[in-house]
Amino acid sequence: MKTDTLFYQLFQTFHTLLFELIDRPVSEAEGYQFRSVEIKEKAFRFDGILVPRQKNKPIFLLEVQFQAKQDFYWEFLAEIYLYLNQTRPEQNWQAVAIFAKHSFEPKISDHVRELIDLNRIIRVYLEDWQQESSSIGLSIVQLICASKSNAPVMARNLGAKLQQENDAISRAQVVKFIETVLVYKFPKLSRQEIEAMFNYSDLKKTRVYRDAKQEGLQIGEQRGLQIGEQRGLQIGEQRGLQIGEQRGLQIGEQRGLQIGEQRGLQIGEQRGLQIGKQEGLQIGEQRGKVAMLLRQLNRKFGKVSVRAKSQISKLSVEQLEDLAEAIFDLETTASLNAWLRDCLKG
Repeated sequence: MKTDTLFYQLFQTFHTLLFELIDRPVSEAEGYQFRSVEIKEKAFRFDGILVPRQKNKPIFLLEVQFQAKQDFYWEFLAEIYLYLNQTRPEQNWQAVAIFAKHSFEPKISDHVRELIDLNRIIRVYLEDWQQESSSIGLSIVQLICASKSNAPVMARNLGAKLQQENDAISRAQVVKFIETVLVYKFPKLSRQEIEAMFNYSDLKKTRVYRDAKQEGLQIGEQRGLQIGEQRGLQIGEQRGLQIGEQRGLQIGEQRGLQIGEQRGLQIGEQRGLQIGKQEGLQIGEQRGKVAMLLRQLNRKFGKVSVRAKSQISKLSVEQLEDLAEAIFDLETTASLNAWLRDCLKG
């Protein structure tokens, strides 16, 4: 799972998180602005940069590494010195290398060792942060690093902390982070299974949940209108079962009686539970996954083209699950288009 985007959002949301990770007073975070800066010559991009407003505070250059990479320090140093050459800042600087595990750090050469000894490069190992923390930001980092077996318990504990949070906006942001982490860790689970794993009422208030729920209602009504003449009551009954809410039952039964007439009643009674339930569940699951993936892709690339949206909407549930696993390995919209072209070609 590629974590660049997720950690960028974490550092942007929790402005004290870096200072907690490097054991610095959180008060030092005051006056910093978080940025993502691309180094033009080699198209290098830091995972984040904290730039202080005051000249007496250092700039922090951040890089997060969740896999072993032998040339990590070579590229990191290239990014650092290209950035310094291009911006020529007045402030001092420190670089922070954040590794998920000790084993992901490559062998340290002598010149890198000198920068570490001079405290120019600070190293952080997330696997060392095992002790429970009162910090919401650190708790989310621990959830990202947690195993699949421990993640549900940690998510529930984090949800319990949120009950003491007075800021509704902050609660909503944290719930989105938790939901995103669980979706990435368990890409093949449905929204209902994710909800059961993270038993917190604010999940139902998130935009992702509301949008998916609203889209499911719209799909149910549209499908009932399209094929209601042939199997009106069948669609109405299965939609009521799928959505599980009174609106689905009312629309299905009304449309079935109005359009399906006698044939709708006969087919709905005989085959409503046999055929319609499976078809409706498949359609709802496919549309829900499309909606969630489009929001994640828009968040990562800024905006997804109309053609890409059309191609994604044509993917099967299995192909959508494959895209959910591949999403963090896609670096550009070009790589997304190539993935979709290969997928649809196959």
